[in-house]
Amino acid sequence: GWRLASLSLVLLLGAMLFRLITEPTMYVDGINLGGNTLVPGEEIYAQSGVARQHIFWVDPAVVQQKVEQVPGIAAAAITAEWPNSITIVVQERVPVLLWTEADKAWWVDVSGLKFKTRADLPGLLPIEVDDAMPGTAASSVSVPAEAVQGALQLKLLRPNIERLHYDSLHGLSYLDGRGWRGYFGKGTDMAENLAVYETLIDNLLSRGIRPTTVSVENVHAPY
Repeated sequence: GWRLASLSLVLLLGAMLFRLITEPTMYVDGINLGGNTLVPGEEIYAQSGVARQHIFWVDPAVVQQKVEQVPGIAAAAITAEWPNSITIVVQERVPVLLWTEADKAWWVDVSGLKFKTRADLPGLLPIEVDDAMPGTAASSVSVPAEAVQGALQLKLLRPNIERLHYDSLHGLSYLDGRGWRGYFGKGTDMAENLAVYETLIDNLLSRGIRPTTVSVENVHAPY
């Protein structure tokens, strides 16, 4: 009796397991997605690896790691529910600069992280790297955070700035509409740098001198 009962139970559980594994409605055929505006949902879905996967085999922690590898995604939260519902809520990185190195353009967030551009996004401050070498654009995943902070501060203080330049030696610069290049270094002291810059320019112009380069990278030793 007990052997037959055990066998019956094993067969019953095996049949139930087989039914669960082969049941079509237990396979993921889409996701519920929220939080994305710049990154296409199709890319997130493809990267998640859940397409046509049985709900049994979906590991939310693994899916989270995969989704957070998508360029432009800062964080992701994954929820798996029976029978085949996967919900992914993402937090996107917010681009603040359009960073161009050796003819390759990147979006850059406030922390300095570079990531893939996806559209013509208005309002981003363009920065062109003057000393970038071909092939180096992809070798670094970030730019100096102090350069990002300095650029945003310069734009805030001088809204008429349409484009900045950057090089590793002098930091940020721009072509002054009056005919010269101004160098400002990097960091969050741009208000002081600009004050010294304008004072120096006023002094030079009052003496009939039109410079070609003005540097206030070090406000204690401008030239």
